Amino acid sequence: MAKKQKVSTLYRVMQGDCRFPIAQRLLVSGDRYPEIKAFNGMTTDILLPGQRIRIPSDSRNAVGADQEILAQQHGREAKSVDSGDGENV
Repeated sequence: MAKKQKVSTLYRVMQGDCRFPIAQRLLVSGDRYPEIKAFNGMTTDILLPGQRIRIPSDSRNAVGADQEILAQQHGREAKSVDSGDGENV
């Protein structure tokens, strides 16, 4: 049986970023910020400038293809990646 692969957006953390506003911009709701921590297997709430994190892309994500445009508007980097094995992060 083929392993179901999750699709995500690669996001580069900027100075002053926090998970809530990132979730608000890229996942439509800031209330989804715990998903960022869980999706990345984070054990801390600390985000460092330059750190690359995966933002889940799923059916609840109303932003969809607009993530890249939104990221560019905010001076961020976003691109779709295959996160099936975590090697693309």
